[in-house]
Amino acid sequence: MDHLQFELTRGWFIEGAESIPRGIASVKPEGFSNTIRPCTYGL
Repeated sequence: MDHLQFELTRGWFIEGAESIPRGIASVKPEGFSNTIRPCTYGL
């Protein structure tokens, strides 16, 4: 399971991933959103 899918299963949506250093995306506990974008963690 990739990190993006892992975050989605926790009911978070991810946005602005490309603007966050080290590939860490901002997450908000507001459930799913159409603004979900792929992101790479751990870089």
